[in-house]
Amino acid sequence: MNRDVAKSLLDNYPDIEILKELKTEENGFIFSNIFSEKLLKKFNKELEEAKSDGTVDNLKKKYGIE
Repeated sequence: MNRDVAKSLLDNYPDIEILKELKTEENGFIFSNIFSEKLLKKFNKELEEAKSDGTVDNLKKKYGIE
């Protein structure tokens, strides 16, 4: 997560705390209890669709990700 996003989350959700800063070039997603099960199900559904229609593979190829 980049610093601007982290700062915004910390400013808007005072219960959030940074436990450890990882030194990596990789990107990822984090979900916490501020997101609903409904949103998580929608995200997972869209992710599966992106995998099945080739979108994920195309993005991996475009950005050189194995």
